[in-house]
Formats: sequence, structure tokens, C-alpha cells
Amino acid sequence: MTDIRREFSDKTLARLRTATPAWWASLVVMILAWLAPRLSADLYAAVDELLRSPAALAAVIALVTLVWHATWGWLGPRIPDQFLWVLRLAMGSAQTPAYGDSVLGRPLDGDEARLIRDIRQVEGRDTSGRRHDDA
Repeated sequence: MTDIRREFSDKTLARLRTATPAWWASLVVMILAWLAPRLSADLYAAVDELLRSPAALAAVIALVTLVWHATWGWLGPRIPDQFLWVLRLAMGSAQTPAYGDSVLGRPLDGDEARLIRDIRQVEGRDTSGRRHDDA
């Protein structure tokens, strides 16, 4: 079996897991704009006003992106392996990037590496970044 780490770098995974929720957020806002005329007159006026301003539209997209990413980040470790395709669809990848040396700009010392390994185990991931079920 091919390890995803060999196919995608951590930077690519990070970009994919950022761009995909942003795409979904844009789609949600487009659906909201499409549904707006079907709402009551008062609600339509509020949505129409909100989506007309470029700054407000950007803020709504950012908010929906944040909620999308947080929701799927929370759901991700709880999704059974047979449904990981849903996580891939929602987030772009079921894998999370590892931010070791790339963030610090230097190799991790022993204590830092143990801390990251312990955090990953608590999160339900082994040191290779794969998920494990608690059961």
C-alpha cells in the first residue's frame, strides 16, 4: 500500500485542506444567494443586503469556511474508516499534515518530538499520522 506522505507533501496537504473548505464555503454562499428570493420578504432583504457588500460577502465566506473546517476537524477522528471518503470529499484529504521541522526551521529535540508523539496518540493518530479507532 502506498503511503499518502509519499504522494503529497505536507505543504500540499495543508493547501488542499485549506482550499477545499473554502470551495465548499463559496458553494454554500452561492446556494444561499440562490435560495434568498424564495425566503420571506424581510429575510430576503437582509440576505440581499448582506451579500451585496464585497466586504460582507468575504466575511460570510470566511465564517462559513471556519465553521466548515472546525466541524469536519471535530468529526474527522470520529468517522469510521469505511466512511473516510466523506472526509476526503469535505476536506480534500483524510490525512492531516505534519508540521515538524517545517514550522520550527530546525530539527525537533527529543522532548519536542516526544510531546508531538504523545499528542498524536491522545488524538488517536499514531506517529505516521494515520487515525486509529478507540474501539
